[in-house]
Amino acid sequence: MQEILLIIPSYNEEKNIEKVVGELTESFPQFDYIVVNDGSTDRTAQICREKGYHLLDLPVNLGLAGCFQAGAERIPVAESFGRVTARAVYAAICAPHYPACAMDGIALAAGLTFGAGETTPVVLAQDQFVTVDTGDHLPEGC
Repeated sequence: MQEILLIIPSYNEEKNIEKVVGELTESFPQFDYIVVNDGSTDRTAQICREKGYHLLDLPVNLGLAGCFQAGAERIPVAESFGRVTARAVYAAICAPHYPACAMDGIALAAGLTFGAGETTPVVLAQDQFVTVDTGDHLPEGC
């Protein structure tokens, strides 16, 4: 399975598509590619079909971001090792299921630092904060 997919967004590119695909396949034969026809009203899709290009033909114009999203593949998690994602990946559920500390440091009530700045630091007493580690339950009142 190829690890890199070249996504070629195209909108009304009948004059350029053959040159673009030709240069990419000649320069990077080790990579797979897909032409994402973004609702073109010219012969772009027809040329791609005639030439046998790998084509995803969108019925409407989605814009550049839509082309990249449409051309991105979905794969099972078990097959994703070593792959690079095309965009951020978010968990369907939050784990752990409780409010957790995102990093090591201290937790405190935000109001204690009101007005703090580079020239007006706030000095905290030991009993005004709790030392926490990543993943700890967020202390009450913080």
